[in-house]
Amino acid sequence: MRLRIHGLENVSSSSFAIKARLGEKVCLSDLCLQCTSSSGGAHRLVKQEEQQQIEKVFDELCPPPCLEKLVIEGYFGQRLPRWMTSTAIVSLGCLRILFMEDLPYCIELPDSLFQLPSLEFLQIKSAPAIKHVGPEFLLPHHHEHPSTLENFGSDLKIQVAGCLSLERISNLPKLQYLGIIRCPELKVIDGLPALQRLELEDYDMETLPGYLQDVKPRHLDLECDVLLLTSIAKGKSSPEWDKFSHIKQVKAYAHDNDNNIERKWYVKYTIDPFSFKTNISTLLRYMLHIPFLLLEYLVT
Repeated sequence: MRLRIHGLENVSSSSFAIKARLGEKVCLSDLCLQCTSSSGGAHRLVKQEEQQQIEKVFDELCPPPCLEKLVIEGYFGQRLPRWMTSTAIVSLGCLRILFMEDLPYCIELPDSLFQLPSLEFLQIKSAPAIKHVGPEFLLPHHHEHPSTLENFGSDLKIQVAGCLSLERISNLPKLQYLGIIRCPELKVIDGLPALQRLELEDYDMETLPGYLQDVKPRHLDLECDVLLLTSIAKGKSSPEWDKFSHIKQVKAYAHDNDNNIERKWYVKYTIDPFSFKTNISTLLRYMLHIPFLLLEYLVT
């Protein structure tokens, strides 16, 4: 059974949410909770009273244990619903897929999210105030629950997109897939020893992020601007070489915007046996530098 509840910003009292009795819908497997107060990432200003009201409404929309997929979209509370921020979330033992999109004011992801025993895919999109992804209590200054380390991130895939304040992803020891899309402030990735595939997409990057030197995925898939790809294509003479050369397999792509061809340009690298291939020719590299050469000529 699927259920989509939209326009939740118009619910004037949490008592109406209680009447929905979501927790009693034992056949519910797919649930979408949506606020329509935002469109295309352009958010209206929300008063503190409105935030508190929507938080109370969502607090009363606790889904049943049988739920397998949950989508939360356009939610403008500062905190996630209480049933997602405490040990109560463990009761959602069947939840496999969790999408959270367009959360302009949410400031943190509770550690309890990573206690979901069946969670396979977590997507966080357009959540500009979140700074950290991963169980914070596992950081060095917290050692109260060392026995739970082995349970976190098991068979879990995470994608973060448009999280403009995100600074750290850490302490997910069994995480095997991580996708990062347009998270320019991300500086630290650590505590991901089982990471197999890292996908990174950002066409505004001028250089590769330094955190690549701290992770050891088997595969790196990269989408970037053609200028950065041209630098990567220099291989061992590239200033980017030390950031990716330790990764077993790297595939990097850039679009041909002039001809509207996606992933036309590429660099493909394998560490063992060594292989380095690119279709960015010397002529293209020269053409890309013509504006800089012309500017230098005009100045002199």
